[in-house]
Amino acid sequence: MIPRLVRITINSNQPELLVRFYTLLGMVFQKKAVEKGSQVWRGECQGHEFEIFGIQESFTAKAPTVQLSFSVSDIQTVVEKLRPLGVQIMMEPLQTKTGFVSYLMDPDGRSIELLQNL
Repeated sequence: MIPRLVRITINSNQPELLVRFYTLLGMVFQKKAVEKGSQVWRGECQGHEFEIFGIQESFTAKAPTVQLSFSVSDIQTVVEKLRPLGVQIMMEPLQTKTGFVSYLMDPDGRSIELLQNL
């Protein structure tokens, strides 16, 4: 069961500056509106989704700056294997229209999104 890196998301209260930075590195972004009035810029880097997510300044102290998203074949088994490490499970596996999703924090406090397609 090898996870596949799907997406890297950077949360920022200065997303336009980050978009300019990564654009100068050669990336191309498309701006999209998302829930709660925020914006997300989506691009691709070597076959992986790369997002810059604009967050309000009031959230910066609460929101991890980086989120890694991994596709796994059995989300429940992965969560149960990680639980004994004492990781913080932010959201237990939940079924969505396309599969299952779970959010947790790695031991250093980075946000991890686990995805399992139906």
